[in-house]
Amino acid sequence: MVGAVQLFLLDWGLRTFPHPVDFDAVAVVGISDDSLEALPTWGPASLDRAVYAPVLRNLAAAGARVIVMDVYFGDAASSPGSDEDLAAAIADAGNVGIVADAVARLVGGGEEQVTFTPPSERFASRAADVASPLLFRPDNVVRSIRLWQRDVADGSALPALAMAAVLVGGKQHSAPAFVRPRLLPIRWGEPKSTVLMLPFEDVYAGHFDVALIRDRIVFIGLWHEMEDRLQTPIGPMSGVEIHARAAATLLSGDFLHILGDAVGLFTAIPLCILIAIISIGRPAWLSWAISILLAALWTAASFALAAAYDVALPRTGTALSLLLVGPLLAAMQSTRALRSLSELWPSWVTKEGEEVEVTVLVCDIAGYTEHSEAATAGQTMAMLNDFFTIVDETISTQSGILARRPGDAAIVFFRAEEGLPHHARRAIETAIALRGRLHDHFRDTALGFGITLTTGIVSLGFVGTSPPEPQILGDPVNVAFRLQEQTRSRSEPIITDFPTATADPGTAAMMRPLGEVEVPKRRAPVHIFAPTE
Repeated sequence: MVGAVQLFLLDWGLRTFPHPVDFDAVAVVGISDDSLEALPTWGPASLDRAVYAPVLRNLAAAGARVIVMDVYFGDAASSPGSDEDLAAAIADAGNVGIVADAVARLVGGGEEQVTFTPPSERFASRAADVASPLLFRPDNVVRSIRLWQRDVADGSALPALAMAAVLVGGKQHSAPAFVRPRLLPIRWGEPKSTVLMLPFEDVYAGHFDVALIRDRIVFIGLWHEMEDRLQTPIGPMSGVEIHARAAATLLSGDFLHILGDAVGLFTAIPLCILIAIISIGRPAWLSWAISILLAALWTAASFALAAAYDVALPRTGTALSLLLVGPLLAAMQSTRALRSLSELWPSWVTKEGEEVEVTVLVCDIAGYTEHSEAATAGQTMAMLNDFFTIVDETISTQSGILARRPGDAAIVFFRAEEGLPHHARRAIETAIALRGRLHDHFRDTALGFGITLTTGIVSLGFVGTSPPEPQILGDPVNVAFRLQEQTRSRSEPIITDFPTATADPGTAAMMRPLGEVEVPKRRAPVHIFAPTE
């Protein structure tokens, strides 16, 4: 979509701001319906090869610098002696380029892969050069020519027909584009400006002004009345005239330099950052207004540079970046936008302030302070990484959700999941598995671990603004933290409250009561339990 808009704007600019082009160095001898009626023909719409020989001789006698034939001559002879006569005329002129046949297909990125069929050897061996025909662009609009086309079959390269004409004419010193660029944008001029065209039948008969041909590059091919009519940025045009305009562009040495998308990207990034900086603390509409203004200025500047300095900037991608990315960066400065963006990230907060019944699991490291005092900072970091890795891997098997990592503890919760056992049962099974894994991994250390579980209603939402953080809040979380002291005083690595121990019949059979305990800052005592195993 972006590429289509880019091409549309490029075509619009070429039509709206035409570049003056001098076509005095080229001419076209056009084969039209009148030519077919006036001269011998063979086949449905092709002239007998014999009629090309006098045309070549008349053009050579008139002083044509180069004669380029946009007509493919295969192996089949049209009539006895006609091929020999045409081959002799090509050799006598000495400055004739002929075209090969080609089949092109598009591959990734719009690149063309071409297979050429050369003309008959009797003509190719006498010609000054063999060239590539005009090939279609991806959207069937001709905007440029590829200066060299490589045959994918044998690796050989043929020049474009316009390029061959300039090479044969000895004008290569005035065209630096022989090295760069690979694609030459054609200078079309205004739609009303045309290339000199002489009827083929008049040149055949010698009825033309010789002075018009002297020192010109002359192209021979089908004119616009025929089917060889292609779309260009300034309207439909015959292929042979497109070749002539391309040759005039090469001869002028005045090329349109199309800059790549990287230029637009490196321009858009600082401008988008500028929009965000200017918009800090200001209304949202201001960032949109600045973005629209900069996009409009960029587009206008690109047309101005193309008209004045022959530089075509990437318009569409840069303008869209300014219109979309700039305001987005500006909007991210606001709390509301940050909150909305956070909700788009993968999160267990599905709705702000949602209240849901869950089983909370808090796993805390006992002896962490003493370990940190005796170990280096790097050793402490490695220990914590091992601890949280084990927690993450263990809870994932029972669809547990890690809510927070406050210091040396992990807050996990389990909620009702369709097709899975009760969340309390999954939490207890996770606690038992976690106890075993932590004991095995840290058996050679002085660290201990307390795992507490509570069940009840919690609230899920966002807390803070820079950026907002998903949070789980409620009495079950507070009680789970308070019960950590009981895991140490009773040497019980796993302790649950009553709702957790009795939530599921299968779970209740696995638990043993430990009695009631007073929880600091809580009015009612808590009945606590531990697994029997």
